[in-house]
Amino acid sequence: YKSQRKKLQEICRYVYQHLNKIEKITISEKYPVFFLDDEDIADFLANKKILITSFRYPTSTKKMNRIVLNANHTKEDLEYLCKILISYYT
Repeated sequence: YKSQRKKLQEICRYVYQHLNKIEKITISEKYPVFFLDDEDIADFLANKKILITSFRYPTSTKKMNRIVLNANHTKEDLEYLCKILISYYT
């Protein structure tokens, strides 16, 4: 458990360092879930073979788009994710 927790913390830091300057992304260095404020991002990422959680709450007109990190993501997974998101938003 401790090693997986430490790895997840490292993953959170890595992704945060790469994505925290992007305005449309709400991210914390210490929390493994981040949010994307973009109606089209889920379809774009699906075309890149990245699946995210994307849905509308019954009382909302806006989609909730979030990515959940876990300790099983590889460095290659994270690099690819960050590269795709940076290229999309810049």
